[in-house]
Amino acid sequence: ERAAHRDSAAQRFVLSYFNRRNIQGSNAFTADRTTTSASVVELNTEIRSEFLTWDDEAVSVSICGAYSYTGNLGWIATGLGIDGTTITQQQDDIANGANDRLGIGLSVAVSLSRGYHYVTLLGYVQTAGNTATWYSSDAVSTSKCRTWVMIRG
Repeated sequence: ERAAHRDSAAQRFVLSYFNRRNIQGSNAFTADRTTTSASVVELNTEIRSEFLTWDDEAVSVSICGAYSYTGNLGWIATGLGIDGTTITQQQDDIANGANDRLGIGLSVAVSLSRGYHYVTLLGYVQTAGNTATWYSSDAVSTSKCRTWVMIRG
């Protein structure tokens, strides 16, 4: 029996080699995500945008949303990761007050090998034990953390 093809916003697994077109994918957090880690972590796998790509096409990946820091003053970072916890592009911010909400906007075009890949949101804090939160709703402006991918196939 043949397996069903998966092609949804979160999993772009159907491509055409000869009739290529732009295909967009995205995914988002369903709950606020936090970390107290001073080293890079993937906040939750649910935000991954998974996709297939050809090795002769550039892929555009991005993340957006908002995060905050619990405390009076602190440094926090959000990273865009492709296929793991190595940061491809990073945004650093200093929160000036407790729960100061900061916007996230990272985007990059990359060339990848043919096959399966994913983009994810990574984060960490300057001092272990301090807490940073990445948001899952648009309660204040466009705060929902989301990953995006644009492929051709």
